[in-house]
Amino acid sequence: MKIKTLLTIALLAIGWSSAMADDTDISSCENVVYIQSGSTISMENDGSAIIPINMKNSIDATGYQFKLFLPDGMTASDVTIANSKARKADNVSFNFKEQSDGSIMVVTYTTDDVSFSGNDGEVAMLTITSAQAKDYTFTISDVVMTYHGPTVKPINVTSTITVKDNTYTEGYSISVAPLKADAGQEYDEDITSGDNLVALFKMANAAELSKVEFDVELPEGVAVGQYSYTVKKQTLYADDIYYGGSYYSEEDFPEIEDGHISAELTVNATEDAVPFIQLPLTTETSMTAGVYPIVLRNIVMTDKDGEAVNVNPTVSTYIKIGTPTTTSDLALEGAVSADVTESLADDASISTLDMSKVTSIDGTLTLVDGHGFVAPAKTLTVDKVAYLRSMTNSWGTICLPFDVESDASVQFYELAGVSDTKMSFSPVTSVKAGTPAVFKLLSGSDASLSADDVTISAGDNTWSTTISGNSWTMNGTMTATTLDPSTVNNDIYYIAEDKFWYGNQTFSVPAFRGWFETPKSAGAKVVAFDIADSSESTATAIKYVENADGTVDAVFDLSGRRLSAPQNGINIINGKKIVTK
Repeated sequence: MKIKTLLTIALLAIGWSSAMADDTDISSCENVVYIQSGSTISMENDGSAIIPINMKNSIDATGYQFKLFLPDGMTASDVTIANSKARKADNVSFNFKEQSDGSIMVVTYTTDDVSFSGNDGEVAMLTITSAQAKDYTFTISDVVMTYHGPTVKPINVTSTITVKDNTYTEGYSISVAPLKADAGQEYDEDITSGDNLVALFKMANAAELSKVEFDVELPEGVAVGQYSYTVKKQTLYADDIYYGGSYYSEEDFPEIEDGHISAELTVNATEDAVPFIQLPLTTETSMTAGVYPIVLRNIVMTDKDGEAVNVNPTVSTYIKIGTPTTTSDLALEGAVSADVTESLADDASISTLDMSKVTSIDGTLTLVDGHGFVAPAKTLTVDKVAYLRSMTNSWGTICLPFDVESDASVQFYELAGVSDTKMSFSPVTSVKAGTPAVFKLLSGSDASLSADDVTISAGDNTWSTTISGNSWTMNGTMTATTLDPSTVNNDIYYIAEDKFWYGNQTFSVPAFRGWFETPKSAGAKVVAFDIADSSESTATAIKYVENADGTVDAVFDLSGRRLSAPQNGINIINGKKIVTK
């Protein structure tokens, strides 16, 4: 009969300064649960940091529990803890819960009483969801191990780790241009033009590399072609994009298995040529027309000395199937190449471009008006950002993920005053990223905004002020949204028909726009406000409702109430009285 003994190891914080001289050396410890002191953790693509929790044991451990005390200012909502499979144990029960003393209790055991494999290594993963580049100190205490064997003496441990921004070696990358295909299309080895369904993985600075490997994550319905021998390395010349017509020796073929590609590089890059890997693809006939992401993960590059190059481990592109009749969302992550940003600028089939997990952007990022955008979680610097809105009116609302400045064509404003009939706005020289604002088009019919070497940021999408004791908030959105005034506690005002109108029914707000809210009043509502530059003596009219494509379809009754459709009788449609029968 087996007797299960509990081993209790108390790991207590003994304090630390900016130096780590007081951190405990665990090299002589036989049984301990610990975070490796002095280790440096690089942030993940989404801004998180994953910290290994290790167990060192001379006993046959079948389970463990401990309390984790977080650094000052950090709460349980800032982290997640998960079981690790690095030290395999079958049928593991993993649980954690926040305690009244602010710690997190972790309890793990094997349900069939089988020991964890090995005697030292990772057993759990602690993730800081929004990490900062700095030092963190964690305390693990009240450790209990379940095992079969003698007891050991407890020890005290302090662990300090450093989280740093992930910086990549400049000049090394893989890029994949977006693909276009039809549902049911297959790679044809007899086609030698650029019309074949082939993904080209181009490598920058490959002359300095000896090997590259990565995993290819294809969307459902897209698979590697049957002609596996056509997965080959060759040199892509600027004036020659043909794929066939040459003989390739056996060593020119990369290895591919379950989506993992590994290639020894024997071809050097030149000024006019770039080594690349060619991967034939097929698509299923059942695929719906639309856009789908393709992601390269776990990218590893090795230089000629056999040393790993620090490169972005994730790169993404996309494939467009058929001719979409409706728009669809597209989520990219990791590095986005100039080939991808160039294609995105002309692709109107994407309803929302989600870049929340993107860590670098090359080329010009063009924001398509009315098509949503989710900014990267980490603040990024982009070579150039451009945004264009065609306008049939002079005034509008705006909310963009980069700083903009007033110029001879566009003047930005913030709310300065509210009277019984008018909302007055004061001109401002600039608007911060993610901050909604009102603007006036001073010339032309297009609001064209761009910036070079610019920082992309989501911002908080709100701006607030107090006027005559009343709170006014302007909310912005970079994705299309629908507002239902009956579900909020505020009065809502939006631009339409020469004024800011009171929202009395559900309406849509296109991407990159905004609206005003103020606490509900018990009295009669102001149906509409005129809008004016505070420096002007009279109100300046807004001519039309803002729509994503610049068109309008604004319908009101004679009392100024916005209607979803014309009613029998007299309607005001786009500023004109029209009789509907």
